[in-house]
Amino acid sequence: MNCEQVRDLLSAYLDGMLAGDERSSVASHLVDCPDCRSILIDYYRFDTLLTLMPRIKPTPSLSHNLFSSREYYELLRCLEQESFLNSHHL
Repeated sequence: MNCEQVRDLLSAYLDGMLAGDERSSVASHLVDCPDCRSILIDYYRFDTLLTLMPRIKPTPSLSHNLFSSREYYELLRCLEQESFLNSHHL
């Protein structure tokens, strides 16, 4: 795998979403590539910082405005489509 391919998979790698050969290929690349390894470390730090952030509950009016917006449903549709494509390796 080259750097571009690995970088596209780093988030999934960090989240444990890669299986078998793909995970092994990314891991092998990371051993030899300090640049990609550095990016993975940055992702890990960012994930760690996010877990330390306090969770806040949105106000009822914000929730209503968000969940009733056209953009919200468009985002959901895109995420569902992306999830479907990823799960079927399309």
